[in-house]
Amino acid sequence: MSEADVVQEFLSEMQLFKKHCFVLQQQAKAFCESKENVKDDECIVHVDFLENFNCRFHAEIQAVHFGGSHQQASLHTVVLHTANKPPVAQYQPI
Repeated sequence: MSEADVVQEFLSEMQLFKKHCFVLQQQAKAFCESKENVKDDECIVHVDFLENFNCRFHAEIQAVHFGGSHQQASLHTVVLHTANKPPVAQYQPI
């Protein structure tokens, strides 16, 4: 790739990045405004996918170790925003 091509590619990618940053800022602003203006009979539920975990045994047989028979657990965090109370975060197993 020539130097001019690299510069052009960089500028093209920066346009996409700037658009992404703008959307991110607008979404964050809208979410904050929503939290500030929540009414007494409303709530905002914020659910975030955190991670997938593979379940393992302390002593596995070879078929389990190399096979696709591992069970998986997903972790999701939830925050409930209400008008009268601060956000409440707690662990709730599913």
